[in-house]
Amino acid sequence: MASGLTPGMLSINGDYQQQAGGALAIEIDGTRFDTGQGIFDYSRLAVSGDSSIAGGLAVSLGFMPQYADRFTILASTDGLEGDFANALPLDGSNIGDLTADGYSFNVVYNWSAGGYGSVVLTDFVPVLTPEPSSLFLLGSGVLCLSAFLRKRLHKTA
Repeated sequence: MASGLTPGMLSINGDYQQQAGGALAIEIDGTRFDTGQGIFDYSRLAVSGDSSIAGGLAVSLGFMPQYADRFTILASTDGLEGDFANALPLDGSNIGDLTADGYSFNVVYNWSAGGYGSVVLTDFVPVLTPEPSSLFLLGSGVLCLSAFLRKRLHKTA
């Protein structure tokens, strides 16, 4: 399910079932979500029925979230079961991990057998990736150090 080219709310009057081959596409461009004002900075699937999820979760970020930001991306009034295949919770937990657009974050499943259930994204942390020039400098330093140590070992032998 994709909500479109911009964030917004997609409402389903009835049950939602995402198959193993499906993916829920979520776009996050900010923290505001106000149905009364019609302000939707991020995507949300609102289901007035039961939700069963499987398959993948595809998140695209259009801004830099803070650690404490929380995004309810799926809300279901009559129950939630399942989890996304690329954000599986650890045994005995309701929290999975996902990485997207340079951030690692938690996917919190609020499962419910017959009441309100939701999926919330939270605890955003930038994933640090070294620049290619930094890797080159590190590799060069390791090569020089190993050459120096080899030369020193040959002198002592």
